[in-house]
This record gives sequence, C-alpha cells and structure tokens, in this order.
Amino acid sequence: MRLHTVTTPFLLLALASIAHAEETKCDSYAFTEDHSKLALVSAKADAEQKLYFYKDEKSCPEKGDACKTKAYVLAGDELVSNQRRGDWVCAWYPGAKRETVGWVRADSLQNKTSLAEAVAAKPEDWLGKWTYYKYAELNIKKKGKSLVYDGNAVWDGGGGNVHVGDISGTMTPQANKALLKDSAEDEGCKLELSLLGSYLIVKDNNVCGGLNVSFRGVYRKIRQK
Repeated sequence: MRLHTVTTPFLLLALASIAHAEETKCDSYAFTEDHSKLALVSAKADAEQKLYFYKDEKSCPEKGDACKTKAYVLAGDELVSNQRRGDWVCAWYPGAKRETVGWVRADSLQNKTSLAEAVAAKPEDWLGKWTYYKYAELNIKKKGKSLVYDGNAVWDGGGGNVHVGDISGTMTPQANKALLKDSAEDEGCKLELSLLGSYLIVKDNNVCGGLNVSFRGVYRKIRQK
C-alpha cells in the first residue's frame, strides 16, 4: 500500500512562519551566528529618554508593552545590531558587568556603520587583550610580521564543576574578518572573528573545550599592546 502525504496551504504557511521565527531569533547565540548583518547603531537623540529592550518570546516583541523588559539604553548610547524583523532590530549592548541582547524599535535607532561598509582594519587594530566578561579572552600580538593569538574560555557550573577551553595560533586577517584555528588539531576549535569599531564579535564551532564552554560573544579591548 502506498501512502500519500498531502501538504495543505495552511501547513505550508505554518512551516514558513516557524522557519521565519527561527531565522530571526534574537538571543546571544543567534546574535553571533551570522555576522553578515552586523552594524554599529546608536539610540537617536530625539528618541524617548529610555530605549527599552523587548523579549524574544512567543508573540514578542510584536505584542508591545507586554514584551518590554527592564533593560534600556539612553539617547546616544552605542549598540551592535544584527538582523531585523519588521519594525524591530536585534541589538546587543555590552554593559559594564553583563551584556543585554534583545529587540529594540528600529525607528529609535540611527545607523553609524555596517560591517560591510566599514573601513578595512589595519593589523594594529587587532592587537591587544580582548575580553568577553569573565567567560573568555583573546590575546592578539605581533610577532615579526605575523599576528599570533592565544585565548581561553571557561564555564563554571558551580560546586567545583568547571570546564575550560583554549586556542592558539597565527592569524591572517582579511579586512575586518579573521579565522582562528587551533594549530594542534585540524578538526579542533575554530573561531570566526569580525572587527567592528571597538568590538570584536566572535563565533565558534562548538568544539572549543569542555561541556558548555564557548568563545561566542561580543568582546571589548581592555589593554593595548
């Protein structure tokens, strides 16, 4: 007996909606996954005094005030943005102690520069110690005519349950992008880097150490070398 599968227009629409939602998810993981839409933006000077972040949940952020979080930035504050969904932009704000990532209203932002439009970085722009809070760091130095790097990441689950990861090697940036690869293993840890203004956005391949260890994040330079 042959089985026939019938796909209704309603089901196709539902599947398309699910795919769209997954493509435009706004959380720390999704933010670093695709670097093609990265840009620097700032809250408009004439925007409301507080520009709030909205949740990335079912019916949010489109549901409006029901999705509003307590996190906000002020006029002139700089953010890193990624994908857009309708009237909303997924944005990341690196605060002093922790980052905030979520949807913000697109009409309350002004563009500064996108990764695609940014002036190509010079080798010295990469140099220094870059940190992603207490979770990871990357050190980039000049050695002769080459740029060398080493980095480490940690996940602390409490109760002495600590996992770590590390990476080192030589890098050859291309404009504002670079690929870092663990020199010890062909199939080991790999990092994709994008340099945008004073931020280093990092994606990894999820094999960069013990359980839950990740280098993903938006890094800032804390010491020039």
